[in-house]
Amino acid sequence: MVRAYREDTERKRLLVRKADAARARLVFLTEAFRQLLEDENFVTLLRAEDLDTIPRNLANRIQRIEGI
Repeated sequence: MVRAYREDTERKRLLVRKADAARARLVFLTEAFRQLLEDENFVTLLRAEDLDTIPRNLANRIQRIEGI
């Protein structure tokens, strides 16, 4: 029973580490994309390539960061 508890604890620790890493990557990518969207040349390029819309979830995250 102790071994099962330790294994479960280790699995949960690994899950938390993976979640933290994913969160850090998401924050990095969101901030990088926000900075790119401030560059008018980048936005013009997106429009020229017909890529001027972004997913709603990403737009919401960027707006939250700007509101801070």
